[in-house]
Amino acid sequence: MKDHADIHDNEEYVNTAIPKNPVDIPRACRNDRIRSGIFTGNASINESRGSPMTTAKFRRSMQMTIAAAAGALMVALTAGPASAGTGSGYCQSHSYTNCATVFYNSDFSGASLDVWNQNIPDFASYSYSGGGAGSGQGVKNNAASALNRNSNSSATIWFYSGYSGPCDTMRPENGTDSRLRNTYNENASLSFAQGSNCYVW
Repeated sequence: MKDHADIHDNEEYVNTAIPKNPVDIPRACRNDRIRSGIFTGNASINESRGSPMTTAKFRRSMQMTIAAAAGALMVALTAGPASAGTGSGYCQSHSYTNCATVFYNSDFSGASLDVWNQNIPDFASYSYSGGGAGSGQGVKNNAASALNRNSNSSATIWFYSGYSGPCDTMRPENGTDSRLRNTYNENASLSFAQGSNCYVW
């Protein structure tokens, strides 16, 4: 009985002790532990594969990350460029967008038309607004002065529709044309670019 107890104690010690170095375990016990997954030489099988709970949390985390990235991408794709339009009074509070104003009278007076973030190939369908002389009248071939409020791009008023012919260019940073030179009452189109053969302000 005593010998049996000693053997049992030795087996229990071998089964419960997990040395860091596999060579410290007798070969027979080491092989048993490798087969059972208790010891692999680096880490246990359970540790290397991860518990079911850890794997589930990781998958949920990845799914949330992918969903958030997809949502951000959709917002970026649908946001589009800044709005474009025409009207009156817009350029005064948005001076750093592509924004220019044409006026019915010289010296930036009378009714006006603001144009932002777009080119106008033909002024035929546009009218002045905002009160003052010329309010309600057509803009085409009816402008006396202009103002560029954009800090990045030039604004050019053209004699002909479609951005051609003689022109007046107003450079960035409040380029002004208190009385149009080449397009005085002969203004047909506007673009945010500097044209050739233009009078440059």
